[in-house]
Amino acid sequence: NDGIDITSCNDTVVRNCWITTGDDAISPKTWQKYGPLRNLLIEDCRFRARSGGIHFGASSWYDYVNVTIRNVVVMDAHGGLLIQTRGPGSIRGLSVSNMMVSHAIFDAPCKPWMGNAQSIAISADQWCSGPAGCNAESGAGTITGLQFVNITVQSENGIVRHSQVSLSPHHRQSI
Repeated sequence: NDGIDITSCNDTVVRNCWITTGDDAISPKTWQKYGPLRNLLIEDCRFRARSGGIHFGASSWYDYVNVTIRNVVVMDAHGGLLIQTRGPGSIRGLSVSNMMVSHAIFDAPCKPWMGNAQSIAISADQWCSGPAGCNAESGAGTITGLQFVNITVQSENGIVRHSQVSLSPHHRQSI
């Protein structure tokens, strides 16, 4: 199970945690009828996770706005930081600093599995079999305003960016 699911919450702080889990350590979500997620701070934490250290977007009905991640270590996960929109919700204003992903691995018990040993994966695609389903009118949300500063990674795979993803102009070269 996920370590902590943060669902459609506002002004939330996750600080000074050590989480070991069989799925995602932290999984921010926005569920249908519950609204957006705003002003999330995750800092000074260590995660060991079977799937993602921090995994956005498993349910993305509404927007994620103003999220800060700093001083975080992810170890032995299939994905360090998974930034995804799988429904109509968008991710706007995500700042990540002083993060280390150590030993992102792919030794999944079954295939396909979320995360293929990417330290960071960024994607905006509809997940038709997921909780939000396919909506031809709205499509998948967008990801804008990402900032990455001082990120250190060790993984079997690279950083993946897919679909309509916009990085802040002065941080484009830091990925």
